[in-house]
Amino acid sequence: MTASAPSDKSLSPSGEAYPTHAVTPRYLWIKIVVLTIYYAILSHFELLSFRARLIAFCLVAPANRVVTQALYTQPSKRMSLKRSLFTVIGEITLACIHVYLQTHFIRGYWWLSLILQVSAFILAEVVQYVLFDAKTSNYVVKMPTSPLDYLLTFVISGTFHWLSMRITFAPFLTAYSFPVFASSLYMFDVAFGALHAYSHCIPWMLKKHMVHHQYRKKDLNAFANFYADIIDSFIMNIGVFVVAAYLAVMRGEHVEMAEITYAAMHSHLRYATSQSNLIFFFEFDMIDLWFKRNRISTFHAKHHDNLDENFSVFGIVGDDVFRKYLPWLQGLKRLSVTLLKYRNIEIQKKKSTVISHVLSYKA
Repeated sequence: MTASAPSDKSLSPSGEAYPTHAVTPRYLWIKIVVLTIYYAILSHFELLSFRARLIAFCLVAPANRVVTQALYTQPSKRMSLKRSLFTVIGEITLACIHVYLQTHFIRGYWWLSLILQVSAFILAEVVQYVLFDAKTSNYVVKMPTSPLDYLLTFVISGTFHWLSMRITFAPFLTAYSFPVFASSLYMFDVAFGALHAYSHCIPWMLKKHMVHHQYRKKDLNAFANFYADIIDSFIMNIGVFVVAAYLAVMRGEHVEMAEITYAAMHSHLRYATSQSNLIFFFEFDMIDLWFKRNRISTFHAKHHDNLDENFSVFGIVGDDVFRKYLPWLQGLKRLSVTLLKYRNIEIQKKKSTVISHVLSYKA
């Protein structure tokens, strides 16, 4: 159903150059089948407890950093040993926080795990920036002025709370967990990608969506996830509601939703390319890393510079699918050029009702 686009690579702030084209259906289905069998075997030997998953992740994280440096980074741009160690320690720390939150902040408190996870992402990102990049680049924070534009976090947290009354909480995965996660990931990508593509076709939707696009690719960071007009925020996050409804019907586990939001957050993080995009199902991301395929959280960032490409979040569904089934996309290139001019004018005049200021840090 999905065909790959021409090969393309994009350099991240930390120096890695990753492919930014969608995966092929054959590769995706082979990976899903292999991992389904793999997790079934682990389940049979009772190796899918949260503790076992975290230990396995911590053991693999240093190897992934070596692979990243060897396969994706030009020798002149490779991280110093000090920064590589910091990156691995930071990655493991975020994993520990994620597992801890999904172990202890459950049922009635599960909604709070999302807010705490976001706070951990922001703190880790700012610390890494101050220690290693403050002298050479800016960390740009854009803040909405309308109180309504801050509602997204509360709505998503409310969705978590609603879902917490309809799913299973357990400190381990089962053989059933991965197929549900993989199908949820696909549904999220279809819902987000289709609505996102539509938002680039309909002028009034695109005008609101361009608020979010004032973050260019080089400026993306944790705050970019929440910088948008509230109407656009709801449209872009319908995928979350679709997955929540799906998991409620399937009586899924809380880990599946937690992993999808963890990966989705990474799609706008400054250092997403140097971190694992998944924890409980980290092998799904690791296979892409080791076989030099598009990683699920490195796909979307390119869209912030090229408005008519990379509509989905994870690259599971390619642009060719949306162009085939959304005929309005045929005129998108011209519309995008017009809106790019609009975006630049609004930045220069600073007259947008949503954007008030840009805070930047530079040492």
